[in-house]
Amino acid sequence: MKQYLTELNTDYPVRRTPEQKQAFRDRVKRDFPSAREETLGKHTNLVIGEPSKAEMIFCAHYDTPRRGLVPNLMVPVNTLLRHLYRAAILLPIILVAVAFGLGVGYLSGIMGDTVRNRAMLVIPGLMLYYVIYFVIFMGPANRNNYNDNTSGTAAVLELAARLGKDERYAFILFDNEEKGKLGSRAFAKAHPAIKAGTPVFNMDCVGNGSDFVIAVSGALKASGIYPAFEKAMNAAAMPAHLYEGGKAAMNSDHKNFRCAAGICACKKSKKGVFYTPAIHTKKDTVADEKNIEALTDALYAMANEAGN
Repeated sequence: MKQYLTELNTDYPVRRTPEQKQAFRDRVKRDFPSAREETLGKHTNLVIGEPSKAEMIFCAHYDTPRRGLVPNLMVPVNTLLRHLYRAAILLPIILVAVAFGLGVGYLSGIMGDTVRNRAMLVIPGLMLYYVIYFVIFMGPANRNNYNDNTSGTAAVLELAARLGKDERYAFILFDNEEKGKLGSRAFAKAHPAIKAGTPVFNMDCVGNGSDFVIAVSGALKASGIYPAFEKAMNAAAMPAHLYEGGKAAMNSDHKNFRCAAGICACKKSKKGVFYTPAIHTKKDTVADEKNIEALTDALYAMANEAGN
């Protein structure tokens, strides 16, 4: 079986501009001649197989993010910690912006002026807020995307190499997840039957961690395919933890489909907190082929059992 992880990180590490994305898609089509581009508005998804006829779909996003100064830390199971982390980053920015607005008001004499003039202090505060936000989160294209989401892309391609000749399975590499899950949203809108009922297994940041954490929708849990999925993941070479109906939060493409699972890999702290570090930063340089192998082996076993 071909291992795509190293090649993609070496030859196609950044997939953000139209030219970079096209070079990557052309490379995939050399290995999968039946692959086709499906352009929906400004988003070009790459499709292997026929999703409208498939019994299950395996997917990942292939676009890569901007570089941030702080990691986009994923803590999918701990809601409180997730909100505290966001607050720890955003609250100081807000306080600095408010202080700046008040300082402008004090120096300009607006502080004691009319309500309307005092309200204008919001403008310099907001301007500074967005400047700081863009400096911290919206840097240039990230050069290191080993985990996010070269790992998920490699997993889909390796699984497609094993299952792709069977029309019961389809594989999709979505565009523009990093801009708000736009490629998968456009696909779901264009294919309402798939959105409503086809089982979708989405792989995002699956390369760096000791455990798989899986967010399972209620519709997938109730589907006939779920027992085979649960059995295969529980027998995987890495520990897997399945959470149903919002008990695990992953902001990725599976959220645009009703019958879906979102799969990521997490490290586990000494206190039992699952987390995925370094993504959206220059330190995203770790993705292990053993993770890809463990995941694709499990999904291959699930697909075979469910298909029999």
